[in-house]
Amino acid sequence: MLYRASVGLEKRFTPELIAGATLTRERRTADADKTVPYFALAPSDVFNQNNSELEAYISYTLINNSVFTARYLLRHGELNASTNPASAFFNYAKAIGQDYEICKACGKYVVYKVGANVQALQLDWNWALGRDTSVSANYERRIADANGGVTYTGNIYKIQLSRRF
Repeated sequence: MLYRASVGLEKRFTPELIAGATLTRERRTADADKTVPYFALAPSDVFNQNNSELEAYISYTLINNSVFTARYLLRHGELNASTNPASAFFNYAKAIGQDYEICKACGKYVVYKVGANVQALQLDWNWALGRDTSVSANYERRIADANGGVTYTGNIYKIQLSRRF
């Protein structure tokens, strides 16, 4: 189950320029009895997570009716990482379980739940092709700093064609 509550503010400064911010609290729960503990006394609720996030954005509508949006996200809470048991996460894990799905051939992979702070910068460009169709391009850069000094980084690129009916 996913429980998510948000409150946001939005302000239009000009017909073209709008900005906003959203504060969100999130709780994810999963069936702990379906997770196989890594060892007998280890907490195995690896997929139960609590997170808080703050997102701020600014959007500007260009002359051709395309919209450019920049977003910043700061997320504080927990995340999962699947890796081998000798990982640096072992000493910092809040929960550890067997992970047979990520690498069936590896056999001994584990999934950890660790505390983390995530930052993301997202740039969007959306262009209306008609009354009910648009195309958008998106770039996102994510940096997750997990407890134990481990940092994950990632780039996400998306192109999307949307049709509303």
